[in-house]
Amino acid sequence: MENKIKILYIISNFGGGGAEKIISDLAIRINKENYEPLIVSLGNYDKSLTEKWDKILNFYNIEHFIFDRTNGAHKIKTILNLRKIIKIYKPDIIHTNYCGSIFYSALSSTGIKVKMINTFHSTSGFSLKDKIILRIFRSKFKHFVCVSKSVKEVIEKSFKIKSEDISVIYNGIDLKAFDPHQNEKKVKDKLVFLSIGRLSKEKGFDILLNALSKLNLPSNVYFEIAGDGSLKQDLKEMIIKKGLEGQVKLLGNVNHDNIPQLLWSANVYVMPSLFEGFGISLIEAMASGKPLILSDIDSFKEVLGLYDLNFLNGFAITKFGVMFEVGNPEALVNALKWMLENKDKWETFGKNSYERAKEFDISKFVQKYELLYRKLIQKYEGGHL
Repeated sequence: MENKIKILYIISNFGGGGAEKIISDLAIRINKENYEPLIVSLGNYDKSLTEKWDKILNFYNIEHFIFDRTNGAHKIKTILNLRKIIKIYKPDIIHTNYCGSIFYSALSSTGIKVKMINTFHSTSGFSLKDKIILRIFRSKFKHFVCVSKSVKEVIEKSFKIKSEDISVIYNGIDLKAFDPHQNEKKVKDKLVFLSIGRLSKEKGFDILLNALSKLNLPSNVYFEIAGDGSLKQDLKEMIIKKGLEGQVKLLGNVNHDNIPQLLWSANVYVMPSLFEGFGISLIEAMASGKPLILSDIDSFKEVLGLYDLNFLNGFAITKFGVMFEVGNPEALVNALKWMLENKDKWETFGKNSYERAKEFDISKFVQKYELLYRKLIQKYEGGHL
């Protein structure tokens, strides 16, 4: 390839979500002989997280800009700054994520010839304003990517986008980083059930706490929740109110480099989510060889390749663990009881999780995006790559 394809990745901020991790991994791992990535974050989410991402991208020599909007910088200033970058960088493709970056990218690129694509990481959080923004700027986008088929189905219906204009590209992880064969020896008399995720309504941690309050947990069973978010204080108060202080611990934000160690030290992984676009932490838990307790949302079933489940007492036994009826604390109680009574099956569940995780190796994820970029260039420029 004579000229590198320039990809400008635009995200709303460098927070603690999966989208930032996925875009950074993509920019870091994309073939630098053929592609030249640049990342622009439109604002600050958290100073420590921003500094963390800054260090990571500097380490891998990924050019990036992080706009400082801590003092509520005006939208027009953000648009002008982004337009300046677009004019100087002259990207072949602008790759946006979420509606916030769609708004700024579309306005900043007005009158500039550039191909635009957007990745939908979830179906949650679409306000009326977001829907209006996407419908207004729909024509500027050549293609869309969804992180799962279940997300694609919702996006097609919600925004009347043709199926052929949407690709499904599953998120990927570095499987070697989570290799369960590196597991530390666990304390035999202590059983740890782990959850990782943003402390927000869609993650369903209140449902988990409600379920735990109805169980007479053995003294050697502990639940740990890693993550931060808007519901942190509410969950803290809920733990105290329900008398769970001795066996439920909120770990707060955990550096991603420490996630493998956290998973290795756990026995079972729990995700009580009400909805997820994909669930990168689920893949990480699977790659760590964990048995699973999951809500039966479509994206989880898609990741696991499970569709026909037989439910009894609100939960179904799978080859990976159990799935319970989403949003149903009583079903989760029954699922937890069953898992505690069937510890002899955990090893088999964990092995099956590990094998399934191999479908989501990050190299496959990067290759599919590279192919999509090349197809866009060929289709709209008739180039020979």
